[in-house]
Amino acid sequence: MRISVEDKGVGIPAENLHRIYDPYFSTKEGGSGLGLASAYSVVKKHNGFIDCVSVVGVGSTFTIHLPASSRLPMVRVASAPAANRGAGRILVMDDDDQVRTVVARQLQEAGFGVVAVASETAAVEACREALSQGRRFDVALMDLTVPGGDGGKEVMPRLLALDPTVRGIVVSGYSDDPVLADCKRHGFAAQLAKPYHVEDLLAAIATATTTAG
Repeated sequence: MRISVEDKGVGIPAENLHRIYDPYFSTKEGGSGLGLASAYSVVKKHNGFIDCVSVVGVGSTFTIHLPASSRLPMVRVASAPAANRGAGRILVMDDDDQVRTVVARQLQEAGFGVVAVASETAAVEACREALSQGRRFDVALMDLTVPGGDGGKEVMPRLLALDPTVRGIVVSGYSDDPVLADCKRHGFAAQLAKPYHVEDLLAAIATATTTAG
């Protein structure tokens, strides 16, 4: 299967084409350089690849190639399996507004109390405030990459310094990231690769909360 996306923008110079999927590489002022890197990671995870043809001053065409399947699609159950439903409080840190909203709703529907924040400063403050109120978090869901700030790898030690009992889950769109490969070494009890379904999220929480410290 092929999907093509075309724009009529400024185009990409030939000398930059080999770097456009590198994390944090951007020629735009204020750009994070994570959009194409994330897209590449997702497509690669599904055994596909991306082609780009670009002409400066004319525009760019990105073509996503994905392997076809002869199998009928599986029907996924939207609601969370009863075995994975639970209670507790979860701290979510993700700089993407849409991601925070969706994840918070999924967790609330599964029976959890949720506080969702966009930055490392807000995450540490939320943890400190929860402890002062006697309403500590059971799990901290930490995005590994936060443009312009500290991500989960840097924030998790600060949360553990405040509350050694909080169980961390590291989340990343880069499935081959070394932190995901060895999450416990970095203070996390479980890992979760984007994109994921609600069943994956609840399974990661179950793993985190049942893993011995």
